[in-house]
Parts: sequence; C-alpha cells; structure tokens
Amino acid sequence: MTMNQILTKKRLLLSAALLVAIAALVISATGAFFNDTETSTGNIFTAGSIDLKVDHLKQTYNGEDCTTRCNRWAEEVTSFNQGLRKGGDAVLAGRSNPDDATGPADTSGSTPDVSPTGFVSLGFGGSIVLHFPDGIDDGPGDDLRIYEATGVTSPAYPDESVKVEVSPNGSDWTTVDVSPSSVTFDGTIEIDLDGNAPLVYYVRITDTTDPTLHNSDADGFDLDAVRALHCDNEDIDGIPSDVWQCQLWEETDLTDQTFFTFNDVKPGDLGTNVISLHVFDNDAYTCLIAHDGEDAENDIMEPEAKYGDDDQDGELQDYITFFSWLDTDADGVYETGETSLGESTLGNLGSIASLDSDNGQYLTATTTGYVGLAWCAGTISANIDNAFGCDGSTMHNDAMSDSFTASLTAYAEQVRNNGSFQCENIHIGDDQNGGGNENEVAEDDLETGDKVAAKVSGAWFFYNDTNDTVMSIDQFSGSGGENHFEAVAGSGAAKMVLHEAAARYNIATYRYNDVKLSDIGTLSYRMYDGSVSGETPYLHFNVDFDNSDTWQRRLVQVPTGVTANTWTTVDALAGMWTLSGGNWPAGAVDNTGTTPGSTPRTWADILANYPNAETRSTDSWFGIRVGHPGPAGETGYVDWINFDGQISDFE
Repeated sequence: MTMNQILTKKRLLLSAALLVAIAALVISATGAFFNDTETSTGNIFTAGSIDLKVDHLKQTYNGEDCTTRCNRWAEEVTSFNQGLRKGGDAVLAGRSNPDDATGPADTSGSTPDVSPTGFVSLGFGGSIVLHFPDGIDDGPGDDLRIYEATGVTSPAYPDESVKVEVSPNGSDWTTVDVSPSSVTFDGTIEIDLDGNAPLVYYVRITDTTDPTLHNSDADGFDLDAVRALHCDNEDIDGIPSDVWQCQLWEETDLTDQTFFTFNDVKPGDLGTNVISLHVFDNDAYTCLIAHDGEDAENDIMEPEAKYGDDDQDGELQDYITFFSWLDTDADGVYETGETSLGESTLGNLGSIASLDSDNGQYLTATTTGYVGLAWCAGTISANIDNAFGCDGSTMHNDAMSDSFTASLTAYAEQVRNNGSFQCENIHIGDDQNGGGNENEVAEDDLETGDKVAAKVSGAWFFYNDTNDTVMSIDQFSGSGGENHFEAVAGSGAAKMVLHEAAARYNIATYRYNDVKLSDIGTLSYRMYDGSVSGETPYLHFNVDFDNSDTWQRRLVQVPTGVTANTWTTVDALAGMWTLSGGNWPAGAVDNTGTTPGSTPRTWADILANYPNAETRSTDSWFGIRVGHPGPAGETGYVDWINFDGQISDFE
C-alpha cells in the first residue's frame, strides 16, 4: 500500500475532511467522525515517513541542526538592472534598493499590506539576479516561492508579471514555468523545477508587466523576497548526505517526503524532529502512526552470527526507541509545562504520538499543533528542560547492517461526539500492527456465481447494474470491458473499464445488512478516476427509511472536486447525498414527501429526517459504481472501503 492507504479494524479511518496531511489536517462539513490522512512513505533508518497539512520544521541528528545548514532565503544580489516607471521617470529611491529582495519576506504573501516596506520595484523590463549559496533542490511539489508586494488592497489593480529563469552557475539559464503567471496584489508565485533544473544556485527575475494596463506612476513588479522550498542535500557539518538526508518543508500535503532517512545508524545515535499539524473547521484527535514496516536483515555479519543472529528478519526496529511530546514552542526541546505523549519502539508498529481521549489532548480548529519526536538507537531518556539521553549499550550486534523502512501517517478524527476515541484502535497499512492485513480482499475471494450465493457468503463481487447480475472476471473483455484486480499508481485495486455507453459496473457486497444509519461512524473509500469524462466512481446502497425492508431506492453520494488520474480519499459522510429516483419520503423534519430525490442532503439532514433509517435486511446491496451510465471506456479503481471501521482492501 502507498501513502493514503489506510485500514482500520474497528473505527473507520480516512476521509477527505479532517486535518490536512499526516503530515496535516483539513476538516469540512458536518457529519459523523470525519477524518483524513497524509502519509510519508519510505522513511529509512538504515533505519525511516493529513486532507491534513504538515510542516517538517526542525530536525537534528547527533546534535547537528538541519535548519542551520540551509538558508532558504536569497542571500545576495549579483546583478540588478532596474527599468523605469511607465512615464519614463526613474523608480523612486525608496523602492530601488535591490538588497530589499534578500532575506525573509516582509509581507505575508496573501493578505495585502496597505503600506508594505522592504521590497524593490524592478521597473518595467527590469531584472534582478539572486544568489542562493545553499542551493535550491528539485524536490517534491513546488521548489521556489516569489513574494510580491504591491500594497494595493483593491483586486481591480492591474496585473504585474515576471519571467523566471534559474541557473546552476549564474551564466547558463533555464526558463521555468510560473504559476500564477501574474499577481494582482500582494501574493506569491510558486515554481516547480519539475526536473528541468535539478540543482539551482541563481534565480533571475525579469519584469514582463504590460505597461498599457497601468498609469504613468507604475513601476512594474514589486519584489519582496524569494524563498527556496527545498535545499541542496550537501554534507552537514561533516555528516555525509548519504548518511543523513535532511529534509524540511513548509505546510503541504505529503507526497514522497520523508521525516527520517538515516543510512548508518550506530548505537547511541540520537535525533529530534518537530512536526506541525494543521486542522481546520473542527477540533480533532490526532495520531502519528508507524506502519508498513519492513526490517531487512541484509547480510549477516560475523558479529551478528556470534550474537546468535541466524534468521532472515532484521532486528533494528526493536532498538529504535521514540519519545513524543507536545512541543508548545516548536523548539525541539522537552520543557516544563509541555505534555508527554509517551514512549514506544519503532517495532511496535502503531501510534508513536497520540492526542486522544486517553490523555485528553487534541488539536483545536484553526490552530497549529506542534509535536516533538525524539529517537534513539538504544534506550531513550527524556529529561525535562535538558537534552535527551540515549543509552546505546542496549542496542546489540544482531542489528548490525539491518535496515528498517516504514511509513509514518498522521491521522485525525473529529472530537465532537467522539469522546472515547483512542489512537490504539486505528490501524493503518498492510501490517495492521504486525498481524498481517486481515482486511485484504484478493481477486480469488470474489463471488462469481449469482446474487443468492453473494448474499449467503457476504463476499465482494463485481456487479452489472444494467442487468442486475453478478459478473465473472473480465466478463466483457471481448468488447473492451475490464473488471479485475490490478495495481495503479502503486496501489492494488478493483479495476473497472466499461465496455459500452450503457454499462454500469460496481464492486459490491451484501454484508452490511440491517445497520442503522445513525450507527455508522465512518464511511469512506479510496478511488482513482482513470478518465477525464467527469463521471467519477461513486458510492450507493439500498436504503430502508421506515424499517419495512421494501425497495425504497438507493442513497447516492457522488464525490466532487475529484482530479483525474490520481488517488482520492472520499469521506462519504461529509458529502452531499441524493436518492436514486422519485421523491424523498416524508420525514420528521420535511414531512411533505414531495422533495425530489435529486435534491442534495447532508448526512446529518438524512439522520434528522429519518432517525430509524437503516440498510436493508434482505436486499442489503452496497457498492461503488463506475458509470452513470457510461461512457464506453470509462475507467475507475477502488483501493479500499471503510464501513464503520470494517475495512476491505482490494489487492
């Protein structure tokens, strides 16, 4: 499984609403137990990684500080050719100091400053070259941010724009794409080097503002600062980059970032990290969960053999100990007044930092929470107001040459109406806390007989909504249709490709029968829309509003804002729901029975109107469909489904 693949035995995990990034958090809407995750995969301690947003603010290794070796702001101006104002006059002296473009930004980059200072105006057609001695690395996502400082609060102010070039040596230049291409007032321009320039030391910014849009006093693009979002991975104070690959980043959704990459761990090695988590709209419990661990033995060295190490499983994970705490001031030091979140070994896959009902800790909406992590190759000791201790004598020779790789996921779940939430009940990834993925569904596990067999077995099956039948694997392959399990973008999944415009394929089951809707704490799934038609895969199921166990149509939740050809986690309870036809039946709030079923309702509205509604008892059909219907060739994948904590992971 990859980043954002999560599974849970008890309480459902995931959703597109709560935190933004395990690494961070974003919550939206109302409903039952919203949650979200972001995962950093492939973290290595050779030993090693919410929608959540996550920053990685600070990291140390054996006393060396990752932040001190990397100045992320432009340090010096190597060339400045200022243009003129539109009327032909020189730019005002107070707006002409090129050094104002170096160092940290003076403006926010978002909210317009009425009277900004500390910027330089390039003048129409003017240019500036800035030097970054620590380099700008081509990392994941955007690599460079330019801060503009017009100081005008009206969005009617004309655009100002620039051309951006980068260079490894100050003489060979590569033009990079600029997004947005212009800014109207105080804002930022984000640049992704995107493989065009893997390592940059110089940035040239040239004004390309259209003077015909401006008055005679205008003086072109106003440059406040330029910031590197990723720095060059050079050796840090004598520690080679192949030993410690130091990565820091600002608030983001996680892709391939790693919190830990250490390739020569020795007994007594000690490191710290400061991670910030951002949750919006709702207070949220948060867990940092290690999962999908792999401890490789690699070669058995002579000292290992003498210690009795003769198997193929590594032991390094048992010797890496963690201590976590709420680092209120984000300084990486455990101090008086800060709350301990406990200790763990990396081998005990599960939450290594828990903000939950056990300790009464959670993140307050719209605020930033800082979590400190300290790790030790041996036994860690946390000393309030003093440095961490690390006893390396407890790490033995059987760990020699071993390597441990794991993912670290930040998981968030709402606090409201969820007072018993515990991180220990959240299980993410294939290892399921070391017990293997008991939720995995293989293609061979599917029912391929008929609906009667599917109801009896409770198994998953491919379903043809057009003729109400269970499908065999690749039943319409002769006409271009596909229905089987196949990996895409790193994740195994149930794949469906429609063979005709009238087709409607589903991955479905009858296992969730007679469940009250009000008892469903989580309902989410992860899907991949492999087409650009806008017909995204969606969840629907047979509903019983009045407990009569008769056909009353299906509840339908079609996700919005889905980007094609990328994995998307959908929190169905946070979305809008419709009825598959007819009118919404008369309910406790809306008792008319005349509201069209196409009128969207929130999950909370449905529960308020139909407090006794449930899944059907005899015909408890539940599935995710590709095709609304069609079009032919429409492609969709489903990675996993979480129904009130029951995870089905299609592999």
